[in-house]
Amino acid sequence: MAVSIDLYKRYWPDVERLLSSWSFVNVSGSSTAPRSLPAAPGAERSAGPITPSGPAMTLPPTSGRFEGIYSGFKNSSGSLVSDHYTFFTNGIVCHCLPNRGLVGYDLEKDSKTTPAFFGTYQLDGNKIHLIVAGKYNVIGLRDGELLTVGGVVYSFRADPARSASRALDGVFWREGALVGSDLARWYIRFTRDGRFEDNGIVGATANLEIVNGSPRFERPAGTGTYTLERYTLILRYSDGYVRQMPITVKPSELSKPVMSQIYINSYSLLRK
Repeated sequence: MAVSIDLYKRYWPDVERLLSSWSFVNVSGSSTAPRSLPAAPGAERSAGPITPSGPAMTLPPTSGRFEGIYSGFKNSSGSLVSDHYTFFTNGIVCHCLPNRGLVGYDLEKDSKTTPAFFGTYQLDGNKIHLIVAGKYNVIGLRDGELLTVGGVVYSFRADPARSASRALDGVFWREGALVGSDLARWYIRFTRDGRFEDNGIVGATANLEIVNGSPRFERPAGTGTYTLERYTLILRYSDGYVRQMPITVKPSELSKPVMSQIYINSYSLLRK
């Protein structure tokens, strides 16, 4: 279904609010009332500064190469599903969102395993020429933060590691979670010195991973240290467990003293 840029700009805020109210995870059915927030985890040791990733990029260039992610929703069998394009500095594009972020991502391996999702790109002013799977030539049209490919409109997402603060601070909840629901009780707390306290939000936003043929289930809660680097949120739990997830923000968040909205995978989390 083709969507014009004007219609997209007009109705996208309503669509985002609708989608954020949907839950795509299984909830436990617990009726326990939300408890008050505990104190922030102690600072037994400093986590050190957040890893910088270069200057902020609020919009991709009009020529050359760049590293960036465009996010949107497409119609699939009558339902809206999240859809992404990830661009790499070597001229490769993936019609995907790497489920562990870009740090350590094995681009060469994945492009050989699922070649239908990979291709090359060339920037030409307000156009992006895409050659996917080595044969499909597609032209994406850019309008500010927006990119239209095949009638689907995508929004550019910036790298939070390039924000003014280079850190997260505060408590983040799933946008649209209903008061009293299990989803409304799950949160993650970040501090500027690089520490986190997860109270279930990771399990509610992380993609299912298969390790040695078996699903890996997330911890129900935990504390530790975190870093931001190249569209990746790296959580290092105090018991040694490490979890990486893709994280993006709207370009307008980069200049804020404290970021108020982040996206983990396709889920919107708001600071409260």
